[in-house]
Amino acid sequence: MLALTGTRVSEATALKWEDIGDDVIHVRRAHWKGIVGTTKTGTTRTVPLPDELATVLKEYRRRLVHEQALGLDEGWVFPSAKGTLVRGSSLQKPLERTLTTAGVEDHFTVHGFRRTLNNLMRQVATGEVVRSITGHVTERMTEHYSHVEDTLALGHVETVKLPARSPNLNAYAERFVRSIKEECLGRMVLLGERHLRITVQQYMEHYHLERNHQGLDNELIAGPALVVESGPVARRQRLGGMLNHYYREGA
Repeated sequence: MLALTGTRVSEATALKWEDIGDDVIHVRRAHWKGIVGTTKTGTTRTVPLPDELATVLKEYRRRLVHEQALGLDEGWVFPSAKGTLVRGSSLQKPLERTLTTAGVEDHFTVHGFRRTLNNLMRQVATGEVVRSITGHVTERMTEHYSHVEDTLALGHVETVKLPARSPNLNAYAERFVRSIKEECLGRMVLLGERHLRITVQQYMEHYHLERNHQGLDNELIAGPALVVESGPVARRQRLGGMLNHYYREGA
């Protein structure tokens, strides 16, 4: 649950079965030492429910019903043996035993699952998407729980931070970023770095060879100079039809 949803321990341990839908989880509450209240930020949010986790939860619930576990009547997803809410601190020792069995020597805490997912999402998704899943209120908080900057430093990549709302500092780059986000990246669920690279490469080819640009009188940047004025209209698709280019085939 923690590794695949990025929920806080206090939120995951306060989930009820009514919060779990077919493909989403509604994070509505949290608890501190058994006292149930709002989430840390006082807001509710919806996070995706991966198929793998949905399968595990379905089997887990079937076992709880079979054993008539305490806390089931109250609707808690993860009740303790006494039917009360599980405290986050009680999860650390089982995790340490699991790490030892797996031969992992590095120190890792329960909260590390959330930090890891936050770090991975920041590499393939926009800040708005990451915050909507993790529940962070600001980008600064998202960065605080991430190691993306460390990864960039190891790759000798220097980041240049610009003032907020200042597109004129680099208008061409700002316009391109908006285009690729609105027309491509913002409409996809990227499944890793390789998927991201292929997607960007396909968009770049479309952007330069097939996409009309108003700043160039609706011409292509580097498309073919020869224009066929007659013949059947054909379509070239990229990324499963998300990007399309219509042209006339020569007679």
